[in-house]
Amino acid sequence: MTLFKDDPEIDAKVMAQKFVKSHLVSPASAKFPWTPSETTVTESDGIYTVVGYVDSKNRMGTPLRSHYTVKMNPLANDKWRLIDLKIK
Repeated sequence: MTLFKDDPEIDAKVMAQKFVKSHLVSPASAKFPWTPSETTVTESDGIYTVVGYVDSKNRMGTPLRSHYTVKMNPLANDKWRLIDLKIK
């Protein structure tokens, strides 16, 4: 998925959020920060690492903040491949 052809870092953030949501108990409750400084994106040898946090509800419905690290790389046809995902 390429939303911003001139800014792959924004695409990496968007894809990281999608990968994180797919691993949450309550993806509909997920709230990611709007401030760019609260999420970091680095790239090395074509692999993007996105580090940030998400506020979501757990199985009991209690809100909690989880920190995540997503490693992925862009493929052809606007797709991304997940390499590693850690949520703490």
